[in-house]
Amino acid sequence: MKGQTSCYTAQLWNLDPYNALAKAGVYSSTGALIISANTGRY
Repeated sequence: MKGQTSCYTAQLWNLDPYNALAKAGVYSSTGALIISANTGRY
């Protein structure tokens, strides 16, 4: 949401043989994606 600076999302389906990863994106006030990143799978 506009002005939001953090977010928490529960980790789902992190049982062998599946691996979880985290993804994040930073958006401009117009909704355009500025940058995104993700962690490695763990």
